[in-house]
Amino acid sequence: MSTYKLAWAAFNAGDELRAFDQMFHVAREAEPPLRDAAGKDLVELYARVARPEQARGFFDRLDRRRTQERLAQLADAYMLRGKQAEAAVVRAQLAVP
Repeated sequence: MSTYKLAWAAFNAGDELRAFDQMFHVAREAEPPLRDAAGKDLVELYARVARPEQARGFFDRLDRRRTQERLAQLADAYMLRGKQAEAAVVRAQLAVP
């Protein structure tokens, strides 16, 4: 089973941290388009398990060219969950080039 599928299996089993770690691996190592799909999914997982204050550094390590895009997606993910304070923290990071 691919690591991508294993990540979703872990998520569905309630192991969000394992899913996050596995999805990060796919988002860094896989070939497009799987890498792109994993990057988007990683944003959703990040909103569940990681701290908004560390988002820029995390997404810079993942793919610096897409950091702004991922931060915008993360802010939206927080807003959809009703987490306005977390979204504001991430939006402030968007203002920093």
